[in-house]
Amino acid sequence: SGSTALGNGWYQVQIPMSDFAATIAANSGFLLGPLGAQAGPFTMLLTDIGFSGTAGGGGPGDELAVNGGFEAGNLSGWEVFPNNGTITVVSTDSSSGTYSARVVAGPTQNPVLKQERRAAGVVNPGDTINISFDMKGTATDGGVIFPELISEPAGPGQLLATIAAPTAGWTTYSYSAAAGANVSEGITFQLAIVCGGVASCSANVFIDNVRITIAP
Repeated sequence: SGSTALGNGWYQVQIPMSDFAATIAANSGFLLGPLGAQAGPFTMLLTDIGFSGTAGGGGPGDELAVNGGFEAGNLSGWEVFPNNGTITVVSTDSSSGTYSARVVAGPTQNPVLKQERRAAGVVNPGDTINISFDMKGTATDGGVIFPELISEPAGPGQLLATIAAPTAGWTTYSYSAAAGANVSEGITFQLAIVCGGVASCSANVFIDNVRITIAP
């Protein structure tokens, strides 16, 4: 009863803790699977698992970014595409906490990291999406950072800024944009660190405290 078809073979499943009320003291987890006996083995894919203090989660004001501060010490919650560059989590520099993500690109390299398909079934067309992140680093000779909001599944992608000169110290970047006409699969926040073909092109940036919310 807690599942909603997203129209692409995926289902969003929401399980209120009240469903466990009768035996909550004895349960430390739950099982998802087809009902009844199965004729043979089956495969189930799970993604974007989380917990919320509000019914359904992902509503106005709720944090949508998963591991946005990289405090898990890894890239869990992120889709990453190094594209010949590097994307790592480091403990040598952070805006707050212990960790941040370090992204390095050289000529013709364009590493990308994403918070993908957040708030499916919750975000509505035209909702104002607030996005912020902390960043520091360098970009030279064509190195550029592109933050972008994408309405899933078909776009459009909205370029939020073109950052050609990140600061040497931590700076907070904040943006607001409207969700597109079709957000049936949620919204994606993408950071692309792009370097052109000039031999001296480089980008070396640190990213921390990524926040994504739907405006109340």
